[in-house]
Amino acid sequence: MLRKQIALFFLFCLMVSANQLKAQDQFAAFSADTSKFIEELTTRFRNVGDADAAEAKLVLSAFTYQWTSNLLSYPLKKQAQSVCFAFNEHKLQVAPYYILYLKIVTSLVKQNSAPEAFDLFHKSVNYCLQTKSSSRTLLKYFTQTELLINSNAFMQTNTEAWYVRNGKYKFAFDSVPGFVFSAGSLACIVRNDSACIYDTRGIYYPLSQIWIGKGGKVYWERTGLARDVVYAKLADYTIDTRTIAYSADSVMFYHGGYFKNFLLGKFEDKAMVDITPVNATFPKFLMYKGSQVYINLFKDIEFFGGFSLQGSRVIGTPSADGFSRIEIKHNNKPFITLKSTEFAIRPDVFASMRASATIFIDNDSIYHPSIQ
Repeated sequence: MLRKQIALFFLFCLMVSANQLKAQDQFAAFSADTSKFIEELTTRFRNVGDADAAEAKLVLSAFTYQWTSNLLSYPLKKQAQSVCFAFNEHKLQVAPYYILYLKIVTSLVKQNSAPEAFDLFHKSVNYCLQTKSSSRTLLKYFTQTELLINSNAFMQTNTEAWYVRNGKYKFAFDSVPGFVFSAGSLACIVRNDSACIYDTRGIYYPLSQIWIGKGGKVYWERTGLARDVVYAKLADYTIDTRTIAYSADSVMFYHGGYFKNFLLGKFEDKAMVDITPVNATFPKFLMYKGSQVYINLFKDIEFFGGFSLQGSRVIGTPSADGFSRIEIKHNNKPFITLKSTEFAIRPDVFASMRASATIFIDNDSIYHPSIQ
């Protein structure tokens, strides 16, 4: 029994020693000699788990090629060394930190990025390392940066995504990491639907996944309305790209089927599943409360009130007095006035769930408080 206990004790000591040696090897300090860096990095990468081994091998191979082929300038090599020194001090694992970092660097080298891009990228990395939750912050920055560089996306899951199309951007740092876009179009994708903003610009903050946009156009094409007939011009707007919806204020809206001039109001859009032009409820435009438009619906039938477009559905909304109204004339004289908080207006019919009606007969009138 005693021999068995002694054997178990020595086995335990051997296991502890092996783990300590492995840990020492995993977090052994890098030397300052750039000629030894790849060898030391390769040793570090041997400690990666089986699940990440294949990706780690590919990433290290690509980085090693760029390093040994002098595709990385000497200043960039020193920056990479410095980052790995910091990773070692923070005891960060090869997966995901080293892998993501090297993927981003190799991608930037392939894209012939300017030295300024590398400087701002590393400034952002250093910022993340100095935060309170440095490992979590750094992982978020690396994940978002790699997603943008290699997938042109702000967010991407199996069912939803925010993509940037034809984007022109630069790394930025103004108290926090960011990307400044001088041009591009955004697309929120959900299965068979997409909410797009064309020809916009703005700043993307990867740590919060917030987009601060300026300008751009949105169209109602997915509801069956042509681009040149219905569209909205955005001013300043903000999108939380972790969601599939956004809203904007001070929007200039145009509907060539009803107006010659722009309307000012609020805008909402959301990408939704299983949407058709008939059942679509987005995009939405709502004219500011208190404003009023005039629409000649049919001969001798006129609408006065607010205006909203929800998908392809035109909604008459209340004006300053709390109601919208439809006036029907006969022989150029008022015949029927309908008042409601909401009218659904279609090309061939208008309707309301509840409206009051006043019928004018000579110098008299008949009133009904609620009709459909």
